[in-house]
Amino acid sequence: MTIPFDASDALARGFAKHLAAIAKRSGAPAEVVSPLEHAAYRASLACAAGSVCIPLGELLHSGNDELDAKLATPFATPFETPLEPRRQASLEPPLTAKWRSDLEALREALFASTMLSASDHPIRPLVIDEQDRLYLNRYFDYEERLARRLLQTYTGPRQAIDQSLKDFFQRLFPQQHRASDVKPDWQALAVALAINRGFTLISGGPGTGKTTSVLKLIICAKYMDPECRIRLAAPTGKAASRMLEALSKAAEGIGQTIDLCKEVEGIRTVLELPKEAFTVHRLLGASAHADRFHYDRDHPLPLDLLIVDEASMLDLALTVQLIEAVPSTARIVFLGDKDQLAAVEAGAVFAELSASPCLSLACCEQLEQITGISASSYQNASPSEPSLDNVIWLRHNYRFAKHSDIDDLIGLINKGDAKTLMARLKSGSYQSITWHDDTSSPLSGEAKALLLEPMADYIKQLDTDCQDLFSLFDRLGRYKILCAERDGPRGVEAMNQIVNEATQMAQRGRGHIKRERFVDDAVYQTWYPGQCIMVLRNDYHLGRFNGDIGIVMPNTQGHPVVYFPDALEPNKAISLSRLGDYELSFALTVHKAQGSEFDHICLVLPNKTSPVVNKSLLYTAISRAKKSVSIIASEASLFEAIARPVKRYSGIRSRIATLHA
Repeated sequence: MTIPFDASDALARGFAKHLAAIAKRSGAPAEVVSPLEHAAYRASLACAAGSVCIPLGELLHSGNDELDAKLATPFATPFETPLEPRRQASLEPPLTAKWRSDLEALREALFASTMLSASDHPIRPLVIDEQDRLYLNRYFDYEERLARRLLQTYTGPRQAIDQSLKDFFQRLFPQQHRASDVKPDWQALAVALAINRGFTLISGGPGTGKTTSVLKLIICAKYMDPECRIRLAAPTGKAASRMLEALSKAAEGIGQTIDLCKEVEGIRTVLELPKEAFTVHRLLGASAHADRFHYDRDHPLPLDLLIVDEASMLDLALTVQLIEAVPSTARIVFLGDKDQLAAVEAGAVFAELSASPCLSLACCEQLEQITGISASSYQNASPSEPSLDNVIWLRHNYRFAKHSDIDDLIGLINKGDAKTLMARLKSGSYQSITWHDDTSSPLSGEAKALLLEPMADYIKQLDTDCQDLFSLFDRLGRYKILCAERDGPRGVEAMNQIVNEATQMAQRGRGHIKRERFVDDAVYQTWYPGQCIMVLRNDYHLGRFNGDIGIVMPNTQGHPVVYFPDALEPNKAISLSRLGDYELSFALTVHKAQGSEFDHICLVLPNKTSPVVNKSLLYTAISRAKKSVSIIASEASLFEAIARPVKRYSGIRSRIATLHA
């Protein structure tokens, strides 16, 4: 018997074995070694799955017998010959061990191992806090540091409210709702909260006006302080560039949509936008030759306002490093969607902190002074735990009509109502949503037809005039195939190959299929005009970032160059050989598509059960579409995905509440 190699599992088992060996050498009783191994393994594996901690009770009745066998069995790596299972003498009767079913016995055994400490003395590899959450030490430290930093520097009102600010705010939001209106202007409240607090989280789905809110926040910040140093950032280079592009487009019509009086002093400065958006790593001064950032708690960033887009993609470790590097006098605004996919690494900080939009009455009264919006129109019931008064949900959707097909589908996904959703898909009641129940592997002919049909405009353009780059990008941007996985018969690579073969057919008859041997490659690579590729590595010299999508075209010498939507001039084209790492991008993973928008998306789900396919992934994928959606999935896999909850354990909210008390 061997266990297939899995990096996360291998690391977790190695950590557990190492900790058990240290405990033995430290003189820990033999009977506590087994519970220690179990706890260390589960805590490590939980972090690999995105959690910061794991409730201690999860270790009870959770397949302990199976885990005993796993911890006792060698595993093969891609570089090793599989080993035979070894016999391991049981240190305790597995079925009668009290720690397996009794929380107090488990807690006592772990403390007796000397490898675990309580939260007030977190100096050992494992930590148990006062609510019986089990942590790896470094993640407990991250959570504690974040909670203390937020409480110390980013709570309480920041801005003195005078008549000048009130008057300017009225011009900034001329259509704001008054006390008599039923629905408040959530954008106005978001901006008012951001200028009134040191740390603000603005959560909203697609089409709820996050970009407009940021633009008006920048205008307001510049009005209050023309010298305000504003920095824009995002977790990825692509997200950063999208943020800057979206702000620029929103600002084009600012004069028509906002009644800003020309006589306002410094109005020209007010309308200036930041010229650049950074990745978080670049903002902090990451270096390939150093194991730390240039900016940290001892060397703060030179800024007065930091706005971070797609903040749901920030993991706990990076969030802590970013927050600590921001001066205590500055403001921080996190933008995101609490329901979207969280970071790949451990921690869902944005989702955790923005889980409750409750504001205290005192905070609501301060916002009313700025906006004129009565607190009674939006204040929720008093929160069960102390509020930091820093969360706003943007609740009005400007993209989807209320009760539209996509809006209804998203709502059912968020509720986890798989039964109702499947019934509506089966009945055909949706006009803009198509579902093909496909169990074939690879895809059936009917499924391939559904996949390729929206590509017809792009393929037709290639066949008629492939030199019209503007039209090519326009048609390419209307439709995208999204996959849950990279590999497998329903993964990104397989879908890209299907579309690639179809687009090649449009070029083969015209003799446009080319083969070119790149300098750094040992083999020839096939390309054709209109081939769609995605950059996989940031290159600041070229001005291209991970996630940038371009189209391959021949230059005057017939060699392949890549054009990008923001650089269509011939002198801005980049040689395909200079891009380094890239791949076909007719299809993307849902993770890669975060922050993007398309008229139509086709979501392809694997047939096999996968823990990554859950309602959060479905929500993120479906919400990328503006007009229509196609889904290729078996009924069983789609039902399981909708019904599968997203489990990410964290203690940040309760830790803030404990420290705040």
